[in-house]
Amino acid sequence: MNNEDRYKASDNHFPEDKSSMAEKQGPSVSLLIQTIDKYFLLCISICFIVSLASFGYFMFEGRGAFTLRDDFNTQILPFYIQVNRYLKSSLPGQWCWSLDLGASFINGFGYYALGSPFAWLSFLFPPETFPYTAGWLFVLKYVFAGATAYIYLKTMTKKGGFCEVIGAVAYAFCGFQATNILFFFFHDIVALFPLLLIGMERILRGKGYLLFSFAVFINCLANYYFFVGECLFLVIYYCFRFRRSRISFLKGFIITLLAGTLGVGMACILFLPSALYILGNPRAGGKLSLEKNLLPDLKTFLFT
Repeated sequence: MNNEDRYKASDNHFPEDKSSMAEKQGPSVSLLIQTIDKYFLLCISICFIVSLASFGYFMFEGRGAFTLRDDFNTQILPFYIQVNRYLKSSLPGQWCWSLDLGASFINGFGYYALGSPFAWLSFLFPPETFPYTAGWLFVLKYVFAGATAYIYLKTMTKKGGFCEVIGAVAYAFCGFQATNILFFFFHDIVALFPLLLIGMERILRGKGYLLFSFAVFINCLANYYFFVGECLFLVIYYCFRFRRSRISFLKGFIITLLAGTLGVGMACILFLPSALYILGNPRAGGKLSLEKNLLPDLKTFLFT
């Protein structure tokens, strides 16, 4: 055996590093392997403990059931129970007679539960058990929000640490989460939104578009109303984040647009009927007044 053969044989005994092994297994596996470290585990542990302490008290007081007040008790609980029961009926069909005086099942519940991956986890259990699973799903959403935020922050800083953990935990327990605790599906958006930023970063770094397409798909499917606002933010984010030459800027924009279009196309199973339903509503033709809707009313601040 000559020297060249010896070098080739010896090279086969060196273990591959995690990054090279992950790239061979695919982009999603690569991202997961590069993210899981002690700080990632610390982040999800903090989110789990804090959220469990917050919601666990109310679950204990309710003997396992999680209830609040107002819209959560009068809308969220009966809506999710109804969707679960309706999906498991023998002939669900498209029209739901138990929704108000009768309404389209997809158009009636598409905004609340049909596209939520967390809601579908609750559908694995009997409909009447949703009050007992709602608290645990809240905990899961906070943990997932912290995890996705940490992945995004680590993507930007290229290293994990306490600063990324603090930022991720602050994001998961932000004021929006606390003030909208009555609206169960609002927390889905906070948990899933960082996936859009992670996917866009991967596109502009030449690491593929599949994650961004999936992120667009899952966010659009979860709630079409919040997805519109997310798209506007992504356009602004792209313009300020990636200041390159005109050719590179346009090339990246086109790739991102096509990848996003793919994601929206996959989500059209719920997004399209919901959009057609809204456009067919006579109230959708109303005009948006800039003065009344976007500018603050000084009388409200001064006399109320």
